[in-house]
Amino acid sequence: MDRSWMDAPRHTEKYLQGLAKFLGFAFNKSSVENKILCPCKNCVNSYWIEESEVREHLVCEGFVDGYKQWMFHGERVSSSSIHHIFV
Repeated sequence: MDRSWMDAPRHTEKYLQGLAKFLGFAFNKSSVENKILCPCKNCVNSYWIEESEVREHLVCEGFVDGYKQWMFHGERVSSSSIHHIFV
C-alpha cells in the first residue's frame, strides 16, 4: 500500500483520502470494541479510541514520527523490520 500520502500536508485531499483508507484497514484488522490504538503524535499508539476521534487526531496532530509500518493496526511485520525499529 502506498504511504506517500502520510507525508502530504494534512489538509490536502491526498492526505484525507489516504487517511480514510488507513482507517478502513486499521478498523477492519485491529479494532477492539470499535476502537483502535490511536497513532497520532500525542497518543503514540497508547490509547484505544473510536474512529471519529482518531480521524480528528490524525488530521490535527498527524501520525507519530516514523509510523510507516502499521504493526499496531493489523499489518504483518517481518523480523528484519523489527530489528530496524529497535536498533
